[in-house]
Amino acid sequence: MGLTKRIWIERDPAYEDFRRRHLDAAKLHEFTFRIPTHRKNSMASSPRWCPLWRRCLEIAAERLNFEHRWINAGMFFRTQVERDAVAALAETLRGERLRAREW
Repeated sequence: MGLTKRIWIERDPAYEDFRRRHLDAAKLHEFTFRIPTHRKNSMASSPRWCPLWRRCLEIAAERLNFEHRWINAGMFFRTQVERDAVAALAETLRGERLRAREW
């Protein structure tokens, strides 16, 4: 991890050009609207975070064909309309999967 640490953590000035090119290529500054990938779990005897939510977000973004970026614990979109559409579809998918798991 030596080189990675020097580039990203210690922010060595010798690699400033590399960092700038990498971030420009990723265009992270264009993606400002966030959906958290952690969601409180509604099932009583399960882990703290819903195991279905992240996958439902992935499926929704794929179905709607919206470009997005994963940054830390969030899925980011360019516009609020895209974010809201993905969140609504993911909520629907999550509800369907939860109903399918009911006994």
